Amino acid sequence: MIAFYDIKPKAKVHVLLVPKKHIKSLADTTPEDKEIIGQLLGRVRSLAEKLGIAEGFNIVINNGVQAGQAIPHLHLHILSGWKYRDEL
Repeated sequence: MIAFYDIKPKAKVHVLLVPKKHIKSLADTTPEDKEIIGQLLGRVRSLAEKLGIAEGFNIVINNGVQAGQAIPHLHLHILSGWKYRDEL
């Protein structure tokens, strides 16, 4: 898998995590992809720690164009950096 910053970030921190195996979308996964999905989710924790966002982040997986998936390759969005209301 590979991780990189989104070129059009939707949050202060916006990283994409992409498996090297081509899978069009989450809906196109098969039982054989269970290990890849587990590895992706398992990698989020260490990546969040490296990014300094382990205390709070969102994971988003867009599935299909109607859900905003612009690239037909499964990937996770890791987002963080919002301020809480009491911190404003």
